[in-house]
Amino acid sequence: MPILEAMACGLPVIATDWSGQTEFFHSGVGYPLRVRRLVAAHAKCPYYLGWRWADPDEEHLIALMRYVYEHPDEARQVGARAAQDAAARWTWAHAAERIRQRLMALSGR
Repeated sequence: MPILEAMACGLPVIATDWSGQTEFFHSGVGYPLRVRRLVAAHAKCPYYLGWRWADPDEEHLIALMRYVYEHPDEARQVGARAAQDAAARWTWAHAAERIRQRLMALSGR
């Protein structure tokens, strides 16, 4: 959620291009960070047994951070697009409607 919250605030976001956030985070609204590989999830929580996490490409992160720093006008525009997208498509009402549609599909209606 921090990624979507930052987008909603109009910030230029850099985040890994992997997992659930790819549903709403892409190059049109942020700066996707390449993933070098997936690594085993080592967590104290048993729910993560057998899962893998993204290992971000550090060199790409450095390049993206430098790019955003050196192109502040573009970064502001990307942040503004992200805020518009979040306001239009990623609200509580949007989430509730998607849940309703899924429940209706599961019930056969």
